[in-house]
Amino acid sequence: MVAGDLAEFCVKLPKIELHAHINGSISPDTMRLLVERKKDITPSLAQFRIPEKLDKIEDFFPLFKFIYQLTDDEEAIQIATKNVIDEFAKDGVQYLELRTTPRQNIETGMTKQSYLAAVLSAVNQPRDDIIVRLIVSIDRRNTLEQAHEVVDLALQFRADGVVGIDLCGDVLAGNFDLLKPAFVRAQSEGFKVTLHFNEITDRDIKNMFNVIFTEYKHLIW
Repeated sequence: MVAGDLAEFCVKLPKIELHAHINGSISPDTMRLLVERKKDITPSLAQFRIPEKLDKIEDFFPLFKFIYQLTDDEEAIQIATKNVIDEFAKDGVQYLELRTTPRQNIETGMTKQSYLAAVLSAVNQPRDDIIVRLIVSIDRRNTLEQAHEVVDLALQFRADGVVGIDLCGDVLAGNFDLLKPAFVRAQSEGFKVTLHFNEITDRDIKNMFNVIFTEYKHLIW
């Protein structure tokens, strides 16, 4: 099989994607579209450039901070979510679980609740080429109160397609033990829970495994 045939075969192959970070899955075309929406209000966004490579963890998370400026209102995150879903469908994904951390922005009036509502409005658009569900994330840097707020939001939007709770964020930050009660509560409410950690020696790993996570993501053990 030649390279072109293999690429075409891979696109047509039915797929399942269970851990797609919405803001981490935004394509260059969608980024440019969002920059056009924002550049008059935030001229610095017109200088946005996608890095040629991301081979160090220290480079990765600062990029997210910039991308978040593109999706800091309900319309923007709805556009981004819809385009991400469209692109996964074009790649042959038939079942997709998106992942996102509820966010708020005082300047734009976006609340964590309205953020999730906007995401789920895109998730629930009628279509017959892909099934989409949502995992909401608790950031490692959150307080326990903030973590419980995420569980509250998951419960509120459960009927709209929220299927799980995730531990996410900079693996160099935070303390899992402080957040553990929120994950125990999420399990007691019947949510699936996922854990992801990266290629570092993490002081919390053994404690994490004491919670019965349904899935483990991005891990090297």
